Formats: sequence, structure tokens, C-alpha cells
Amino acid sequence: MHIAFVMLLIASASFAQSPSFRAPDKAMEPALVSGSSYALSSADSLRRGRIAVFVRNGQRVARRIAGVPNDRQMTQDREFTKRALSSWQFISIDDNKIVFLSQDTPMSRSNPPMTLADLSSYTSVMQAALDTYESQPILGHGKYYVHADTRSTLVDGTAVTFEDSREWGTIDWANIVGVILPADEEEE
Repeated sequence: MHIAFVMLLIASASFAQSPSFRAPDKAMEPALVSGSSYALSSADSLRRGRIAVFVRNGQRVARRIAGVPNDRQMTQDREFTKRALSSWQFISIDDNKIVFLSQDTPMSRSNPPMTLADLSSYTSVMQAALDTYESQPILGHGKYYVHADTRSTLVDGTAVTFEDSREWGTIDWANIVGVILPADEEEE
């Protein structure tokens, strides 16, 4: 019995040091009072509508998962195009600063960018993407569509929003380093 206990301790230590094990992403935690970012450890961690954290061009970014390529449910959704052209922007986290934020908040027009801690009063912006996650199907390993950036600019004094189609595309499961979960959900 003593030998079995020692073997269990060794196995636990080995798992904690394995490349597949990642600690929760502490850098994202101040961003949401209602949610935190956790390491991606299983297919159960990712659903449509959830916000995935990954690294692109050396920056940690968070994007909302729109669905899986060739997903019939997604392509037949009449509201999909409307959502794809919505005002959601991805969030870049660089040196604890928000580089982009949904234009639904005044913070998107802030200059310089707000810090992550300042985002706590705008949790409803993120919660809108998370409040229906339980009803979404679990997505397996593979590629996922993510929402495009949108840019706002002034045209003849009027604010006009353009979708940057170059940012619309897929990300690989292997590139996702974490997901933002509601605070009342525990990662198993």
C-alpha cells in the first residue's frame, strides 16, 4: 500500500510537469469579475460562443469562437451573417493593456488603452458572449472560426464600421492556450 501511494505521488508530479498541463492564465483573471481564463485541457473546455485565448504575432489575444468550418447549424443560421458583421472586436493583451475592445463600450475609444483591471466595470460586454454557452454543443479538436475584427472610422463626420475580412478565419486547437469561463464554472 505504501508503494502504491508513492507511485501515485510520482504520477501526479509527472502530470503537473508534462507539456499538456498548463496553469490557469493569471494574466487574464483581472479582466473579468464574472469570469476567468483557464488552460484548455479537454474538448469539454470549448463550446461555440466561448472566448478562446491564444497567441498571435507574439501577443496574447482573446477571440469569440463562432463555430466549426462546414458546420451545418452555423451556415443555416440566418443570424450568422449579422453576428459575423457585428461590433465584436478581439482583445489584444500586451503588457497588461487592452489594445482592442468591443465598440459597444466607451473603452474602445479610450486613448491610451485601459488596463485589464479597469475592465471589471464592463463585464456585461463579455458576459453577453458567455451567457448562452451551456446550450452550445461541445466542439472537438480541430479548426474553429473566430469573429473578425471591426474597425470604426469617421467618414464625412459620421462613424462607420468596417469589417477587416483578413482577420476573419480559423484558428487551430493547438494554438489555443486558454479559455475564458464564467466564474461559477470550475475546470475539471
